[in-house]
Amino acid sequence: MLSDKLVQEYKEIFKKEYGQDLTDSEARDQAQRLTGFFEILYNQAVIEHRRKLRLKKEKVRGFYLEPTEGPYTCGICGDNYQGNDIWWNTKGLRCRDCWNNIKKKVIPALTYDSDNKVWIKEWQLQYDYNLHPATRNKLRRQGLLRGRDLKREDGSTYCTVYLVKENKEFLKRYPKKPSMEVKFTNINNIKAKTTYPTKKELVDIYERDKRCVYCGKKFDKTQEKDKPTIEHLNHKQDWDSVSEYRREGKPVSEIVAICCMACNRNRGSKSLRKWFGSKYCIDNGISYQMVTEVVREYIDKYEKE
Repeated sequence: MLSDKLVQEYKEIFKKEYGQDLTDSEARDQAQRLTGFFEILYNQAVIEHRRKLRLKKEKVRGFYLEPTEGPYTCGICGDNYQGNDIWWNTKGLRCRDCWNNIKKKVIPALTYDSDNKVWIKEWQLQYDYNLHPATRNKLRRQGLLRGRDLKREDGSTYCTVYLVKENKEFLKRYPKKPSMEVKFTNINNIKAKTTYPTKKELVDIYERDKRCVYCGKKFDKTQEKDKPTIEHLNHKQDWDSVSEYRREGKPVSEIVAICCMACNRNRGSKSLRKWFGSKYCIDNGISYQMVTEVVREYIDKYEKE
């Protein structure tokens, strides 16, 4: 429990940094959340330090974690496993199957590569390189696209990795489309017309939207396409919807939602009804009937046919 003195100090710091006055309740809530966040970081740092000490003591390249640890996400295939199926070393986390493929030299000792400087994930071919699965299979048969299939012990393929150095000709013909930079910025640092929700408003929105409001997938911060992002349901460039709602005393949660990075990037500034007719939405089963209630209510109010 934070003392009243610390809460007042937090209010003063917040006022100085962001120009906003917080109530005691708001300041205590935010300060406690911030404290909890740093406790998580500290605890994880302690765990990583102990693991490094074990590497040094046992003189090994890595080791499988304990069954009680996890679940963790493999940095290669993206699947989740308990600790006893996760190989750890200083370069990252790999599941048992991916580590076996590395040991068999099916793939090099890859680590998570968000910039695709070394390798490309299969889902990115469709979303980042505009490559339909049927076209991908055709290019693989023709030899233009070269993938390394990762197999489990029973021989089944569970993941395919595309090394950049083996696909230079493909990348010349199918360059990666420019990505939209998404930044989480405090509203007081925004000089444009778009107003962002406050931290308190976002807490309520995150509590409501446990999954992507469009495609329904579960958020995963370790995977770029599955990360949660702030989504303004409004697409009109001349309407600062959040600011107007706040002035009128309406809940901002009616016009702001949380969606995955893939949906956010694909929608861009298109209206929801127009976007629902896109190939992306059709392929992913996204429609008026399938999105969450907050999206449908927004459409009914602002995008009537």
